[in-house]
Amino acid sequence: MININDVDKHISSFPLGSKVKVCDEYISQLKKLKEPISYDKELLVQSPWLQRTFFFVNLSLLKDYDERLLFIDKYKEVFTSWGSTDQIIKFVNNSSPDLMLQYAKKYVYSNDLFVRRWGYVMFIFHKNRDDKDFCTKILTLVKSDDELTIQMAEGWLLCELAIFNPDIVYEFLKNSDVCYKVKSWAISKIRDSFRIDDDVKDRFTKLRNI
Repeated sequence: MININDVDKHISSFPLGSKVKVCDEYISQLKKLKEPISYDKELLVQSPWLQRTFFFVNLSLLKDYDERLLFIDKYKEVFTSWGSTDQIIKFVNNSSPDLMLQYAKKYVYSNDLFVRRWGYVMFIFHKNRDDKDFCTKILTLVKSDDELTIQMAEGWLLCELAIFNPDIVYEFLKNSDVCYKVKSWAISKIRDSFRIDDDVKDRFTKLRNI
């Protein structure tokens, strides 16, 4: 077991203004030890770099994607920013769709801002996000939210789903009672996407007038 206090001390010695590369080089060194990092909530909530290291190292030791999802659920209380959630998306991109939906249904109603965000972004890179049935089920999670970081997460997710199932997402945006801000973020991200054809973008853009 790698002592989290030792990890925290090492991270604290990073040069001022150090970027992801410095942290990831350290993470690579720790991965070679093939040992998990111990848990300390008080330390983790104070450092996004420590959060990144804790999740990257520990999740890399779990080869089963559902086990990774459950690990994140166990320690989700340390999320303190959008970076905390978004940096671990790819660790669950092969998790069971049904299991993810089961947990996401609780997450999107959490009082914790970043747990709510995780409830949406966890699907961003999922291998089955092109499946029509899965897409429809994910859309049942999308709802009005007053928080900007959640609105942006929902917009990002809707854009990602629209890449594969534009008709389903279009009908959702056209007919649902989700607030305008969520829909607006989705349309903006769709317009900015390099993976969506211009004719599809134009169709979504016209929704702003409805």
